[in-house]
Amino acid sequence: MKIRLLFNGFRHSHINALYKKAIESDAFDVIGCIEENSTARAEAEKNLGIKFSDKSYDEWLSDPEVDAVAVGNAYGERGNVILKALRAGKHVIADKPICISAVTVYYEGSAEPVRIRLSY
Repeated sequence: MKIRLLFNGFRHSHINALYKKAIESDAFDVIGCIEENSTARAEAEKNLGIKFSDKSYDEWLSDPEVDAVAVGNAYGERGNVILKALRAGKHVIADKPICISAVTVYYEGSAEPVRIRLSY
């Protein structure tokens, strides 16, 4: 079964390389791409041939077809984007730095930490 992958953000060359590998791979099905920055969106459309979705990130996260989110937003935005995906029960792949200030992140109203595994 293929991993159904949503791409959020195309602000770094590493995410562009991951996108290229994902669309060539038998392991992934890229089911959507979003980018809020108009300049980054235009560059990704031109350089990668991406057709962007008009669905919001929240709409995508509520979609049970999304298994994982590849995060390539600007550094200062990544932490919140990643936490939203984790709270929605999605797997996440992201480039460093993640840029979150807390070492352990807690769900709102819960004493249970979100478990984040960092690999490099």
